[in-house]
Amino acid sequence: PPRGFFLDRTTGDMVFQPTVNNEQALICVEITEFRRDSSGVMRKIGSSFHERVIISLNAANNLSPIITVPAGVAACAGEKQCYTFLVTDKKVSSAAVPDTLRLKWFSSLSGASVSTTQTIPNEATVKVCYNTKSSDTLPNAHFFTLWSDDNYCPNPARAQQTLRFRVQKKPDFRIKLLKIPGSRMVYSLACNQKGPTYSVALRGPNKFFRNIRYTGNNVSDTIQLPDAGLYNLDAEITVPGFCTFTLRDSIWLEGCIKLKELRVPRNPACATLPLLFKAEVSNAVGSIQYRWSDGRNGTLSTADSLKFFPVRDTLIRLWARDQVGCETSVQLQVLSYKPELRFQAPSLVFCGEGMSEEWPKITSVQPPDAQFRSALKGLVEARNNSYFTGTFIPLKGRVKQNAQVIIAYTDSGGCPVSDSLLVAVNPSPHSQVRNDTLCKGTDAYPMLSRVQNTNLLQYAYQARCYAGPVSIPASVVNGNLGRFFVEGRYDLLFQTTERAAGCAGLDSFHNQLSSPPFYSKLPTDSPCALVPELPLNAYVRVNSPSPKLSWRAVSYNGNTADPLLGAVLRKDDLFFPAKPGVWTFAFTESSTYCVSRDTLRLLVRPLPLPNLGPDTSINLDQILRLSPGNFASYLWDNGQVGAERSIVGNTLGLGNFKIWVRVTSREYNCNAADTLNLRILPAGAGVAATAATKYQVYPNPFSKVLYLSHEAAIGDITLYNISGLKMVMAVHREANRIMLHTEHLPAGLYVLALETEQGKAYFRLICQAD
Repeated sequence: PPRGFFLDRTTGDMVFQPTVNNEQALICVEITEFRRDSSGVMRKIGSSFHERVIISLNAANNLSPIITVPAGVAACAGEKQCYTFLVTDKKVSSAAVPDTLRLKWFSSLSGASVSTTQTIPNEATVKVCYNTKSSDTLPNAHFFTLWSDDNYCPNPARAQQTLRFRVQKKPDFRIKLLKIPGSRMVYSLACNQKGPTYSVALRGPNKFFRNIRYTGNNVSDTIQLPDAGLYNLDAEITVPGFCTFTLRDSIWLEGCIKLKELRVPRNPACATLPLLFKAEVSNAVGSIQYRWSDGRNGTLSTADSLKFFPVRDTLIRLWARDQVGCETSVQLQVLSYKPELRFQAPSLVFCGEGMSEEWPKITSVQPPDAQFRSALKGLVEARNNSYFTGTFIPLKGRVKQNAQVIIAYTDSGGCPVSDSLLVAVNPSPHSQVRNDTLCKGTDAYPMLSRVQNTNLLQYAYQARCYAGPVSIPASVVNGNLGRFFVEGRYDLLFQTTERAAGCAGLDSFHNQLSSPPFYSKLPTDSPCALVPELPLNAYVRVNSPSPKLSWRAVSYNGNTADPLLGAVLRKDDLFFPAKPGVWTFAFTESSTYCVSRDTLRLLVRPLPLPNLGPDTSINLDQILRLSPGNFASYLWDNGQVGAERSIVGNTLGLGNFKIWVRVTSREYNCNAADTLNLRILPAGAGVAATAATKYQVYPNPFSKVLYLSHEAAIGDITLYNISGLKMVMAVHREANRIMLHTEHLPAGLYVLALETEQGKAYFRLICQAD
């Protein structure tokens, strides 16, 4: 449509306001009618067309007035709404007659008030106010049409705008209040519109206020209110849109559970007399829970009453709650006083082993009718002018006694006065002292080392000798240090004195001075390396019925840091000669208090080194000659005993074979073995190229240890028995050799698997029993 054209699709009103002179506009409007059929479905009835040609004349820039329609054309039922229209007309400067506006309006709003403000001839403001009725419903549509023209020739320029709005229907909104026991109120809100929002403001006595929001058509809630009085409830409802409605109601409540104030007959109260508090309750519903507490919130009682001794100024609180959840509390500050008696010493401690003490008197004057009593046996009471005088108490024995001297009377305020003097009779302290055996030649022996329950902060100790193999026993101990030079038994006394009380007790013990047992080192032999473990205790003879020897490897060929030193000793004295050379061991003998220390040197002979060479292959028709070296004796795998062995392929047959030899050295008569793996190929096929092996395992057969020499890196090492089970063994790695401890393996056939750079390598081995 052209500019300035407005069509109301509901009423069919058409408004065209030209914006330029000599403007022509062809307007065609299609009107379509729909009706509901008997089933309620909208059906199209038909259409018609309306056409109009509009031409604006050149009126020396005379343009139609412009009417600005306000926004927000909606109202809430029962509320007043005002709308403002702005009318402006472009001033024509060449006009002979002033260009002025004329306004007219008509509306479906009954009772509407219209006011016009026009300060200049070509500009006006129209304000329309209307009070909507509470009975207005949503389908009712209202309109207000404003018409304006000017007085310029040849024809007045006109403009017309219509404001249409609907009234938001007031919902069916109800509020209901219900009073139930326990000062509780149930309020219900209901609305027939969908999706309302409620805002509830509840006000009551003592500045009580609570604001709650809800969403939903029907809302019900229960609230408990502690105080009695009138409660006003304002409920606002906002329905979908923009309208808000308010309802108000009120209710009188009697209040929650109440407690009567706590009282005492006199405040301050007697500190020694109990106070009885009883809870007095009103407005309670059903059963009641009670809790009495002090100023530190510690629970004193959960009954309806409290028996309380006011030993000091204390805050007493009582809390109560009934069956419907109402709760309240009261409190009372209880002031108390207690007369005090003064003593020269409020408590006395006496020793119990034959000591007698005198205890001091009370220094404050007491009434003549004061009563004194005590359960302590041996206490002699003496009174002189209402004073306690000094009293002699004979105490004997080691029995601990505790008693109080009690003074009791009634003061001028009627409060009972009571106090006591504590008397404690402590037993003399004793120590648990052990007898000891000393080594001859001890220079300064600490006597306190014999006390098992030493406590130097609480006790003081003093030892003395009263009998021994010397002429003056008293000279043996000086300053709790004993000096024993003559063999024999020394009888001693230990005095234990409690530092705080000064009580002392005596205990006896003895020290026996003796010499360490005599020992001698036997000549050692020279075992071969890698032989079974040697018991080192067999090389030392001790003159004792139960010798106690401990061994430690201290050097190998003079080296005290060799890593093998920590691995060659097992089971206290068993030595495994892992390498040839000079081994030095330190041993101690500690079967008595005296300890003897010495060293033992042991020479381990080297093993012979037979070498059958790397694993190889031969043809079936070839002969291979093996020679292990120059040794005293030989034993081959086939029983041959010479230094050399010839291997004929056709006597073994095709396949893989293990060839081994055990030799004995000439110098030390030590045994060692070597093996090689031999592969027999068919005759004439040529010997398969075999790289020199980088790994050697010896001895084979073996018993307690295996050695693995290697030129290349070796990863995991695994030993399997003939059934394929993995064996557990200790592995000790050196630079180019690995030692495997196999002393726990039974005799049989085993396979050793190595992780090498070329992959897995396997060796078949034989374990022989000792």
